[in-house]
Amino acid sequence: MSSLLTPPQQIRTTVTLSSPSQQRPQFFRSVSSTSQLSTGSSKSLPITRTFSHQKDKLRLYLALFPKGGSASCGTYGSQLSCDSYHWAIVLGPKSPLRTAAGTAYHIVHSTSDFISTPFFYEETDLSQCPHQARNLLARIALAKVLDEQRVQALLRALASEIKIRKASQASTDSSNIELSGLSCLTWVKSAWEILSSDPQRSLKGYFGPDDWEDIESRVRKYVRRKRQQGRYNPSTEPGAVTWNPAEVPTWNYWENRETTD
Repeated sequence: MSSLLTPPQQIRTTVTLSSPSQQRPQFFRSVSSTSQLSTGSSKSLPITRTFSHQKDKLRLYLALFPKGGSASCGTYGSQLSCDSYHWAIVLGPKSPLRTAAGTAYHIVHSTSDFISTPFFYEETDLSQCPHQARNLLARIALAKVLDEQRVQALLRALASEIKIRKASQASTDSSNIELSGLSCLTWVKSAWEILSSDPQRSLKGYFGPDDWEDIESRVRKYVRRKRQQGRYNPSTEPGAVTWNPAEVPTWNYWENRETTD
């Protein structure tokens, strides 16, 4: 498949880690309980979280939401026989609680008449968006985060490569990449390739770009298994398995085991 994005080494050279907010994509949205839609203004971005203890390092998760349920109040009810999902990178703590799920980095579909493409980049604080946290189907832990600011800067630099602009610029701006084949899945794949091959080691992990095919297969199988177990449609029948709706089903990829069911 032809590359949709600038090669990783070109993207890295444009990232200024001292001021990651300068790498804000041309059409950027930060979602929290108080945030507003931003189009490159000087308004401050969400403050990144820091942890003082080694054991509290953020994890990088590959997260799946029901299609149509990540940027809206969609439900999983219509997706029971479908393997089509919305994909996102999530930086979050080890905690399985949905109230501490972290921040999702993804591209989503836009319904705005003022945008000339169907996609825009979004950073979603899941702790401030409970309906999206509830829709989180499952996540796979891929690595520990050593440098959250650099990871965030690389993701924003990647997002800035997407052909996203105001409709009024469509006829004059030819510097953006083509959108053919772009989706939330291909964007997440590119994000993983860049982050896992970062020479400055913003992540601590055991896997690289060449492992993507197995990673994607694993997360699909994991969500399919949880669906077959009735994780998303709990039974009220006597003797049925009881699931904790406050926790996110989680698979640790490097330990090859489920840590939260």
